Amino acid sequence: MLGVASVLAVLVAPPVMAQSGNGSTTMAVTAIVASTCAVVAQPLAFGTLSLSGGNNDSQTTITLTCTPGTGYTVGLDGGAHSAAGVRRMAGTIGSSTIPYYIYTNASRTSEWGNTTGVNTMSGTAASAATNLTVYGRVPGNASFFTAGGYTDTVNVTVTF
Repeated sequence: MLGVASVLAVLVAPPVMAQSGNGSTTMAVTAIVASTCAVVAQPLAFGTLSLSGGNNDSQTTITLTCTPGTGYTVGLDGGAHSAAGVRRMAGTIGSSTIPYYIYTNASRTSEWGNTTGVNTMSGTAASAATNLTVYGRVPGNASFFTAGGYTDTVNVTVTF
C-alpha cells in the first residue's frame, strides 16, 4: 500500500514534457534531358535543265532541330540509282539516267557523302533550328539526256 508521502510525491511531481526540436535533411532533385535531333529535308529540284551547255545548279535546305549542345553529323548516301560512285536520277521512261552531284559549299568543291570525318557536315546544336544548305549540280549539257522526268531518293542520316 502506498503511504501518504508516496501519494503526495506523485501529486506534487512536475509533469514530464515531450521535447520538441527541428530536424533537417536534403532531398535530391534530378532530371535527364535526352539528346535528340529531328531532321527535315526539302526537295532538291533542278527544274527544266538548260540546253546551253553550262552546269545546272540548284540548292535546298536540310533543317535540324536538336537538343541544344548536342553534337551532330549529317551524311547523305549515294541515292537509289548511284553507279560507280556517282549519284544518278533515273528516267521515268526507259533506262536513261542523269548524273548529279551534291556539295556542302556554294563553290561546289566539297562533295557531300556519308563517311564521317571525310565528307559529312558536323556541328553543335544551338537553341534554335539549324539550316544546312545543300548545293546541287547537274554538270554539262542537257542536250545529251533523253526528254522526260527524272528522280532519285537520297537518304539523309543524322548521327548524334
